[in-house]
Amino acid sequence: MRGKLVEQIDSIPSEIYKDGDKPEYFDTIEHERAVARKQLQSILGQIIHSSRPMTKPLSECAKEALSRPTKPYTPQVTVINEACHRCAVLKCYVTDACEGCFARPCQTNCPKKAISRVNGKAHIDQSLCIACQLCVINCPYGAIMKRRVPCMDFCPVDAISKDSKGHSTIDPEKCIHCGRCTIRCAFGAIVMPSQIVDVFRKIRQGRNVIAMLAPATMVQFGASVGQLRQAVLKLGFKEMVEVALGADNTSYNEAQEFLAEIATEKQPLMTTSCCPAWVRAIKIHITNLIPYISTAGSPMKYAGDLVKKRSPDSITVFIGPCTAKRTEGAGLDNIDHVLTAEELLCAFDAADIDPSKQPKEDNPTTRLPSSESTTYCIGQNVTAAVVSAIPKATVIVQQKDSSIGIGEQLANAQLTPVFISPLDKKSFKQLKIWNEKIDQIPGNLIECMCCEGGCISGPGNILSGSVLQAKARNLAKERPQFNDIEDVATL
Repeated sequence: MRGKLVEQIDSIPSEIYKDGDKPEYFDTIEHERAVARKQLQSILGQIIHSSRPMTKPLSECAKEALSRPTKPYTPQVTVINEACHRCAVLKCYVTDACEGCFARPCQTNCPKKAISRVNGKAHIDQSLCIACQLCVINCPYGAIMKRRVPCMDFCPVDAISKDSKGHSTIDPEKCIHCGRCTIRCAFGAIVMPSQIVDVFRKIRQGRNVIAMLAPATMVQFGASVGQLRQAVLKLGFKEMVEVALGADNTSYNEAQEFLAEIATEKQPLMTTSCCPAWVRAIKIHITNLIPYISTAGSPMKYAGDLVKKRSPDSITVFIGPCTAKRTEGAGLDNIDHVLTAEELLCAFDAADIDPSKQPKEDNPTTRLPSSESTTYCIGQNVTAAVVSAIPKATVIVQQKDSSIGIGEQLANAQLTPVFISPLDKKSFKQLKIWNEKIDQIPGNLIECMCCEGGCISGPGNILSGSVLQAKARNLAKERPQFNDIEDVATL
């Protein structure tokens, strides 16, 4: 479809779901095509209207995508109603495996008396059930189950509810754009607008488009750094820059801020700022923590600043595991576009490029990032990187603050971390409690990674986080230690 997007895109749904085929996922072939059209509309970078049918052909959407301005993205997560399975919102329910036993442990353990005996079987009154799951735990036959609605169950901030017809609906005023619902929905019904068309339009125009790869992306493809760089250049990018270089700056600045504000007892605590879903959660839901968000920029932000400083005409494209980075990038002057690792894989597949089969020689245009920043994507490692940066940061803070006793305060600084990963319903509930009782937070640095185990498990990844952690740690072994780098503020 190279160069023929407008001419060919209208035919894609019919090519996937052909006349005469038996429907696989929905009632009719036309229903499946309708879902595909809206999914393609989202790939073209347009916001989907959940309940409205498409009123124009995909070719018109493609024309708009190919002519829109530099910053096209309006952050929004949307449900495609045609694709939503309308999963029933049950709490706990009784299956046919119930034996109607005499002991009735389900009934005797239910704190809300929601369980009765109907026709010789246990019956749960959904209006009384609080989903405590004591019945699930105590049933000797395993006959009671907790019914999941994946998008709702995995939304940490309860931004998803059901409309009158049973469709999931997302409240944009509550949504933190973490993307957990997009990967949990088994029907592909939840989408965010992509920027992939914008990126490759600019590549085709011959612009100076620079790929900025997060560490979690670099370990996805079974290739060395050199091989991955060769593959990225084959796609048409002019250069590949590691976002871990920006993470060196984040560590350096957060360490300075911790020493200047926390070690001197000017404020009681600080939170990390590199996870945009976490920062958005604070600003919307945990507002008493707003004064304590670190003012340090994220690795993506600093990487974009460094690239634009060196090449003002460049188009910066962050490629990482995180959907919330699209939202963060929309508000940053030096980030032009954001793609996910999954979208990069799609680009490689479309161009028939296998990164693992590229030449291994590498010709980097920057210094190597630190070992600590290379593992930023793994939970608890942001804090570890900040700790590593404290010696360098101490020198800067002492130069800025010559007050009596500052040296002793910095020397005696104690960093007590509070780790949150993932940000789920349980941890969010605890954060809401701390929001009202800041003095009960058991530490002075909160590191929150919305995804389980860190960015390494982000919704835009290809491989599982557990597999990628080992790969990231191995890559870090090839990198210098933070304090061995003379100037971390440069490329």
